[in-house]
Amino acid sequence: MKRNFSLLVIATISIAIVVACNKTSKKEEKTSTEKATESINEWMVSKKNEYPGYKAIEYGELTPRYQKSNRTYQLYNLIEEEKSKQNPNKSNIDSLENLLNSNKGEFLGYTIIHKYQTKSVAGEILENENLFFLDSLFRIITILNADAYDQIMDEKLIFRQELSDTLRK
Repeated sequence: MKRNFSLLVIATISIAIVVACNKTSKKEEKTSTEKATESINEWMVSKKNEYPGYKAIEYGELTPRYQKSNRTYQLYNLIEEEKSKQNPNKSNIDSLENLLNSNKGEFLGYTIIHKYQTKSVAGEILENENLFFLDSLFRIITILNADAYDQIMDEKLIFRQELSDTLRK
């Protein structure tokens, strides 16, 4: 009798452990886009004085950024050289593009375009669109307005992270 009771307790505990493990493993990890949008929202809300009445409208596509290396420049040049020939070799171009895709350079982080609303001092609703640069941990590095987009996309931007003890609250 005691043995049956012990087996019943062990079976019950085993079932409870299996059920608990299944529940924790079903938690879905956030996508990179979700992490980026969450980070931007939290950052914008934390800057209430700079972005009064902030309200997100939409986000563009999250784009990884890489620093071009000598190898990537060489591959770009070879691809352009092959494409400019009178009879370009499609298989050579494909091979070079595959090499380029596997040698993108040093990963710098992400960019994403974000459209949002703020309120002016007079209470007028203003619509803004900015390009956000995030590092590999989805921390905001810098924000640029639309006029600066094309000028910097291939450049490496180095910014010092704002440390929590240097931020004014």
